Amino acid sequence: MTLTKGVIENTSEVVGTVEAKDAITLKPEIDGRISDILVKEGDRIQKGQTLIRLDSSDWDAELYQAQAQLATTQARLAELQAGNRREDIDEAIARLNEAKARLANATRGSRPEEIAQAQAQLTSAIAEAELAQQRVGRYEQLKEQGAISADQYQEYNTQSRSATAAVEEAKSRLSQLQKSRGSDIDELAAAVERESQNVRRLQNGPRLEVIAQAKAEVAEARAKVRIAQVNLNKTQILAPISGMIGDMPIEVGDYVNEGDTLTTLTENNVLELNLSIPLEKASELQLGLPVELLDTQGKATATGTISFISPDVTSNSQLIVAKATFTNINRELLNRQFVRAKVIWEKRPGILIPATAVSRIGAQTFVFVAHPKDKSKSETPQFIAQQRQVELGSLQENNYQILKGVNAGEKIVTAGILSLRDGAPIQPLP
Repeated sequence: MTLTKGVIENTSEVVGTVEAKDAITLKPEIDGRISDILVKEGDRIQKGQTLIRLDSSDWDAELYQAQAQLATTQARLAELQAGNRREDIDEAIARLNEAKARLANATRGSRPEEIAQAQAQLTSAIAEAELAQQRVGRYEQLKEQGAISADQYQEYNTQSRSATAAVEEAKSRLSQLQKSRGSDIDELAAAVERESQNVRRLQNGPRLEVIAQAKAEVAEARAKVRIAQVNLNKTQILAPISGMIGDMPIEVGDYVNEGDTLTTLTENNVLELNLSIPLEKASELQLGLPVELLDTQGKATATGTISFISPDVTSNSQLIVAKATFTNINRELLNRQFVRAKVIWEKRPGILIPATAVSRIGAQTFVFVAHPKDKSKSETPQFIAQQRQVELGSLQENNYQILKGVNAGEKIVTAGILSLRDGAPIQPLP
């Protein structure tokens, strides 16, 4: 083969641990009985997807009760705040003026004239009763003297009793008029006082501390609604990240307590590889360095970059902890898996030769360089195998880096070198 310049890598092979960037354990935040399990082990789910439901009947009732209490406190606060509306005050003043007018009419109405008339009738009745009584006394003497008959005397006596009855009737009517007038005025005066108090209450409005207390009650009721809603929401176990469902040691009907493990959720699309780098490489370690994951044959399966470098070294082994981030496209890697990796410290142009072209004598390494014959008359090119000592670098897959000994453009023998000796004629295979 003719040597050409390729890319030479300065690398170090290490063993690391793969960790999922996002891996969580799902636990309930409240106690409850599992009513539904909507996923199964191994399912890939999206962030926000409902995974498990707990029985929510008790929390539904608590929410309804809290909402009813909130409505009650809000209605009371609205009533207090509406207590000093202008239209309510005007309406109360109108009712007060009407009550005052009724009281004034009752005070200066026709009742006093009726009372005066009743008093006059009583005075007249008393006078007639006294006169009738005097007649009875005078005619009683005349009846004893025989001047008048018993029937005449009885007639005067009857008139006297009628006059006395008229006096009692006049007294009763006067008393009723006086009582009725006083009762009406008292009732109207009480109505005026009530309306006056109502106007003062509306004008002054509810006390500030009463409204403040009502506002506090509304705030407390609103907080209870929020707490009840939060608790109700907690009966729905949602996926906080996208990923794959792990083992699920639960079944529908199980009663779980706050903090019990329900399942695990792992997002292994993006993985982090934990690496331990020797301290002597600290000066070369930097963010962005490429890192390759290797399979069992040493071939690269994925490429990532250094994304974290610890500022400290481990106290027991004097190693530097670093992390490389990989995109797990085919999801072939698992969380906490041990893998081989290669840190690529440097890439530069250079020459690579197949490992099959290298022969060893003691601690020295050689290759056979094919030199053309000067006077070859054959149609097939003829070469002489010249053994040349070379200095090798690291093994890069199945190729060695050449540090010294051959140059680009030269031809080397890549097969059958065990049968060669220095100066042996050779020719390329057809």
